[in-house]
Amino acid sequence: MTVKIPIVTIYNGKGVKEANKSLFSLEKSAKKLAKSLGLGLSTAAVVAFGKASIKAFLDDDKAAKQLSKTLDNLGIAFESPAVADFIAKMEKATGVADDELRPAFNSLVIATHDATKAQDMLGLALDVSAGTGKDLGTVTAALQKAYLGNNTALQKLGVGLTKAELASTDFNAISEKLTKLFGGAAEANAATYSGQLDILARSADNAKESIGKGLLDR
Repeated sequence: MTVKIPIVTIYNGKGVKEANKSLFSLEKSAKKLAKSLGLGLSTAAVVAFGKASIKAFLDDDKAAKQLSKTLDNLGIAFESPAVADFIAKMEKATGVADDELRPAFNSLVIATHDATKAQDMLGLALDVSAGTGKDLGTVTAALQKAYLGNNTALQKLGVGLTKAELASTDFNAISEKLTKLFGGAAEANAATYSGQLDILARSADNAKESIGKGLLDR
């Protein structure tokens, strides 16, 4: 199903308040809109989709701006375009939502003060997450703490490293061992049927966010 963005010309709102007013006024013409899209949707379904699209965009925009502010505070605001591109590519390649990737990257760049290092660590976190079944937030938090010298959380993940190994090696050595154990796991997961469905779902989410932005821009 292809939803064409030009349908947003039906709305004439500017800003959240105006957009919401437009969504409510859409009720009278919602069936006509659904028909033009080739969708057998009720009036309520079309209005609900519009509201959900706006919310999806607002949430995404807020998260993006929060990360941008972190980079600015660290004095590396110039890295923002590259970071945004990196996260978009990671989402497309792995099927992990940018809603998860941005907070993970944010915590890593706060720890490292280095966008490139944070990218490397996020890639490792995705592999460990895919290889262990642990959620990305938990893995990222453990890696962040390990980078700062606390390996306790990493030990609890059950990543195949003994307490003695974690106590006697630095973060670079730990990263090398984790890469050896889990390297490529995220890519392999993305190639599975489930992984492909996740990637498709992310594409649908992004389309919804684009429609939501279009509604607010009108």
